[in-house]
Amino acid sequence: MSLRKKFWLGFIPVAALGLALVAAGLVFVVGGGSDAADRLPGLLGFLVIGGGLVLLLLLIWVLTDVLLLRPLQSVERGAELIVHGNTAHALDLPPRHALARLQNNVQELGDSLHNARMEVARAVETGAARTELQKQRLETILRELDTGVIVCDAEGRVLLYNQAALSALGSNVQIGLGRSIFQMFARRPLQHTLDTLTARNSAPDSEDLEQESEFACVTRSGDSLLHCRMSLIPVADKVARGFVIAFDDITHRLDDLRKRDQLLRKALDGMRSPLANLRAAAENLIAFPDMEVAARNGFVTVIGEESEVLTQHLSSLLEEHKSMLGGQWVLTDAYSTDLVTATQRRLQSRDGPKITMTGLPLWLHIDSCATVVLLEHLLRRVADYTGVSKFDIEALLGDDRVYMDIIWQGQRIPDAEIADWMDDLLTDAMGSATVGDIIAVHDSNLWSQKHQRDGYVVLRLPLPASQRQWQKPREKLPPRPEFYDFELASGALAMVQNAEQPLDTLEYVVFDTETTGLNPGGGDEIISVAALRIVNSRILSGETFDQLVNPGRAIPKSSIRFHGITADKVHDKPPIQVVLPQLKTFVGDAVLVAHNAAFDMKFIQLKEADCGLKFDNPVLDVLLLSVFLHDHIADHTLDGMANRLGVEVSGRHTALGDSMVTAEIFLRLMQLLRARGITTLGQALAASEKIVQIRRQQAQF
Repeated sequence: MSLRKKFWLGFIPVAALGLALVAAGLVFVVGGGSDAADRLPGLLGFLVIGGGLVLLLLLIWVLTDVLLLRPLQSVERGAELIVHGNTAHALDLPPRHALARLQNNVQELGDSLHNARMEVARAVETGAARTELQKQRLETILRELDTGVIVCDAEGRVLLYNQAALSALGSNVQIGLGRSIFQMFARRPLQHTLDTLTARNSAPDSEDLEQESEFACVTRSGDSLLHCRMSLIPVADKVARGFVIAFDDITHRLDDLRKRDQLLRKALDGMRSPLANLRAAAENLIAFPDMEVAARNGFVTVIGEESEVLTQHLSSLLEEHKSMLGGQWVLTDAYSTDLVTATQRRLQSRDGPKITMTGLPLWLHIDSCATVVLLEHLLRRVADYTGVSKFDIEALLGDDRVYMDIIWQGQRIPDAEIADWMDDLLTDAMGSATVGDIIAVHDSNLWSQKHQRDGYVVLRLPLPASQRQWQKPREKLPPRPEFYDFELASGALAMVQNAEQPLDTLEYVVFDTETTGLNPGGGDEIISVAALRIVNSRILSGETFDQLVNPGRAIPKSSIRFHGITADKVHDKPPIQVVLPQLKTFVGDAVLVAHNAAFDMKFIQLKEADCGLKFDNPVLDVLLLSVFLHDHIADHTLDGMANRLGVEVSGRHTALGDSMVTAEIFLRLMQLLRARGITTLGQALAASEKIVQIRRQQAQF
């Protein structure tokens, strides 16, 4: 109960006493009979005194409320914000009050608290510098590993994962901190291996037993087969605190083995009949040396035809084998400058020709190692053939190719000579690859032609261009993705069905939408949806969902000026029927958080039937929570709350940018809710519902 209400309740008995005295005077006069006239002067004096007392009390109450109580309430609310939210918050008091010194003192205390927290933050930052360095080293190591790594606690909740794990599991498996590993991997082989290692670890002779176990496991979606290695996190008391899984996707390896097996069977089946015919013809020629010429010629013809069949069959097998070999090459994005620089180093170390890089650098999608080996070999070949020792290398952009041109002054290389180079073996390349193999892997060709400069010629190698060539650089929200949170192991994460679960232990997904308009029932559609995850009261900026949506209708100009999303940006994007199931998978069982959540949820709920799903997660609205905490303030817009709580605003009117701001505001509101005694999900939902009911009652009047 507020101080104003308490004072009012204390004032009521006093006011009632004054009114009772006035009423008693009236009764005394009216009931006095013939003596009433004699009592009238006394009555008037009584009324003056009683009425004056009531008016005086009323005046005292009004002055106390205006000069003291209302300012005190503002100071109370402002101090709450300073302590639990924005330490730099400035108190906003009414123009007339008697608390100037108190206001100054509270503001000074707020400044002192702000400075103290800044000093603590600097001390923590300084003390944690070494830890942060170790985290960065760990992150760098994990990021560079080609093997997927996931660290879990004893219950199977994910504490850490690397980029390779994210890539290996693909978009069909939603990996995330705090999520159960059993939601991603098939449970039976995983649980069996964990139980086996746990039993080994607890055995008396555990030091002599293998503490790592290999197993094969499929993802829950069934799309990928993984070769896994599990080991327990070592502890002193032989009680497993968690486990580590390293895995590789072997789905493609099995496909390759099947293809090789099919190729081998095809080879055997294809050669069986020609070989049988050849053997029969040869046996007849040997057995009957005196056979007629016509018959002999027939057998010779059979031998020739079947030999041709075998030759064609072997050639086909060779091409298929080369194709299979090419499928094992790893093509990645590479910068032309890096390629030329690496080629220069190889030539300098081996006393080769001199090269100069010209033109603008471009992005390619190639096997960079094999390409460097190929460029070095071609330069040496050209130098040997022409006698030239100085070359220019230039990268030129075509429609979907980057032309790597070797340029020199002199004569052109004949096509026949280039054809002879195709069989050159490159010992530094993968396996027994030839020049032709590397060119074929990149679906390329090689030829020589005149250059635009007089007297110059070029050897042109077209290579695949990277998509980076045309993509605009994306704004980096976090400086670094956060793939780890070992603090999750210290406490159990919540099941959102439990209303008594503490707010700071729940998993949240903060989301926002951009739409064609403000009327979901009138035909407006979602054109962008974004979300990010909060786990253990930390915003996981590396775990986001951000997708443009094709609304299937025109986007009004009045909406474009707010979010900047035009028809050109969404014409090739998936419809909401595709995007919404992806969002549901990302959300999982988390609590949904949004600003003015009813608006966004209305758009989503109208599409649930079409998508065959239902968002039945609990929903917290930061707008309602803000009204509950600061009902004396009128501004509960996202910008207003951010300014009040000291949250930096960036990326407004984009779904992901608004989600980031909303998440920061929500974490600040959680601190204020805790100070009000709102610590569980059920209490937060009840507080929100209370505001909804008040707004409904206000709307009726």
